[in-house]
Amino acid sequence: MNQGFTLMELLVASAIGIGILSVVIVNIAHSSALSSRVVSQQQNLEALFHTVDTIKSDLSRCGMRMQEAAAEFAIESFQTQENGFALRYGISSSELTKPAVKGDSHIEISADDFARKRKAVLIYSISQGVFEFNKIDSVAGNQLKMKKPLADNYPENSPVVILKEIQLRHYPRTHQLKRRLDSGYFQPLIENVTDFASTYYPESRSVLYRLEINHREQVRGYIFLNNTVVP
Repeated sequence: MNQGFTLMELLVASAIGIGILSVVIVNIAHSSALSSRVVSQQQNLEALFHTVDTIKSDLSRCGMRMQEAAAEFAIESFQTQENGFALRYGISSSELTKPAVKGDSHIEISADDFARKRKAVLIYSISQGVFEFNKIDSVAGNQLKMKKPLADNYPENSPVVILKEIQLRHYPRTHQLKRRLDSGYFQPLIENVTDFASTYYPESRSVLYRLEINHREQVRGYIFLNNTVVP
């Protein structure tokens, strides 16, 4: 006849069950921690790849639509700065539809959808030997009000290039690499940056950059500024 389990047998079975459960819990916790590390590493790599693509894209556009003015007036479109660099390039080109007078703040251009408030512009005239950088204060149809009065006279059909200005800056205290577009604020591009440096070689019109994350992952790139010209 079945007498059931004794107290000792129940205690032994319980102890074995608790031991097995503890092992399972430890393995689950270890797997969860490992999975979190893998996800974190994957996110870091994705952020790194995105940052590298952004840097390459910005540098490859540097000087675009500015070649004619740069060759004539020795305009540089790339500049090294403390903990980073700055560059600019044209996103559209138009022309003056009537002469612009020195001291005036208004110009009239051919239709350009990229002409917007706070956008930087390059106005130049090769025949007059003059150029200047300015910013759009307001837009009314094809008429632009400049932030500063014009420094020179510009004849009809003088080129007007709408610019995009980009700055990249490393913040060592916060370990961030930030990017700024035009007159906006610096926005984080990637975190955990332990080193960032860039070197400009004007003779070859090229830039060497180095980006380091968490003192481990390091990326180096060498980009030719193919849209720039030697002044």
